[in-house]
Amino acid sequence: AEQNLALQNTVTLAFVGDLILLQDQVRNAYDAQSGEYDFSPMFQYARQYLAQADLGIGIFEGPMAGEEAGYTTSNYGDGIPLYLNFPDAFAAAVKEAGIDLVSTGNNHLLDKGEKGAMRTLDVLDQIGLLHTGSWRNEAEKASIPLIDVKGIRIAFLAYTYGSNYTPEAYFLNENPSLTSILTDPSSPGFEQVKASVQADFQRIKAMENPPDLIAVLPHMGTQFSHKTDIYQDTWNNIFVEAGADIILGDHAHAVQPIEFRSKPGNAADKNAIIVNCPGNFANSYIDNNGDATAIVEIYLDPVKKEVVCAGVIPMYTQAPSDGNYRALPVHTLLNDPALKREVGQYELQRVSEVFRIATEVMLGTPLTLDQAT
Repeated sequence: AEQNLALQNTVTLAFVGDLILLQDQVRNAYDAQSGEYDFSPMFQYARQYLAQADLGIGIFEGPMAGEEAGYTTSNYGDGIPLYLNFPDAFAAAVKEAGIDLVSTGNNHLLDKGEKGAMRTLDVLDQIGLLHTGSWRNEAEKASIPLIDVKGIRIAFLAYTYGSNYTPEAYFLNENPSLTSILTDPSSPGFEQVKASVQADFQRIKAMENPPDLIAVLPHMGTQFSHKTDIYQDTWNNIFVEAGADIILGDHAHAVQPIEFRSKPGNAADKNAIIVNCPGNFANSYIDNNGDATAIVEIYLDPVKKEVVCAGVIPMYTQAPSDGNYRALPVHTLLNDPALKREVGQYELQRVSEVFRIATEVMLGTPLTLDQAT
C-alpha cells in the first residue's frame, strides 16, 4: 500500500530509443494520392503510454535535409551504403505521439552534411519539438536545456560517440560546437573529452539556481548486443561520479539492462538510474532481436526530487501486409481484441519471445505472456 501510494504521486518520464526511418519505412508511409507522408501508424498503439507521461523523451536518429537531398538510401544489411534522411512529416508524428524532447546527437547526424544537420534543427524549432545534442553555434551549445516537469527541474546533457564517415578530430578541433562527442577510453583524445564532460556537470552545479536532477542522453554501445561494453561502462561511471541522476542511453538497437547506482556522497537510497538501451522504437531491420523493444518509465518523487523506481513496457515491432512498421506494446496487443486478430498464432510465439527477452535483459527476470495480461 505504501509503495502504491508512492507511485500514484510520482512524476513520470517515458523514454524510447532510436526513432529511425530506413528506406522501406519511408516508402511505406507515402500516399501516392495525396503526395504526403503519414507516419502516425508507427505510434498508434504506443501513443497512450507516451502521452500519459509528464515528459516523453526519444532519440531522433537522422537528419531532415529536405526531399531534394534524397530520403534514406538503404534498409541496412542490404549491401547499400546507409545514409539516413527523413521527411519533415516524421518530426510532426513524433511530437503528436507524445514525445516532448529529442536528442539529435547520434552517428547519423552528418549523413546529409552540416546543411542537413542545421535544417533538422530548423524543422524541430518550427514544430515546437524540444531538442538537444546538436547545435548551430557555441552559444546554443552553452545553453543547457533545463525543463520543469511538474515542479522538478531537470537539466539535460547529450553526447554521441561520433558520426558516420567523420573523423574524431573534426568534432574536437574543426567544429566543436556541432555536437558533444565521447571517445573510446583508448583514444588519444579521451582525457580531453572527459575533462569537457566533467566541465559540463560543473557548469550545471554552478548555476545560480541549479536544477534538481541532471539527465544524460549518451549515444553509445555495441550494436545488437544485449550486454554493455567497456565503452558504456566507462562513461556511465564518469557520468555518475560527475553527478548524473538519470542516464538514458541508446544506439545498440537491442534492449540492455537497467541499473541502479548509489550516488557518490549520498545515502544508499539516493540512486542514479542507468537505462543502457531500450532498443529501437520501430525499425524495419528486425534481425538480431531488433523487434524486441521497450518504453522505459522512470518515476520521480516530487518532494524529495529523486528517482523512485523504473518500469518497462515491452513492445513488439510488427508490420501489417499493407502498412508500415509499428511499435506494439505487448500488454495492449494481448488485451485489444481487434489488434490481437491481426497477429497470427505463429507470430504470437515471437511476441512471447520478445516479451521474455525484454523482461529478462532489462529487469533480470524473464516473464511469460500470461504475466503480461
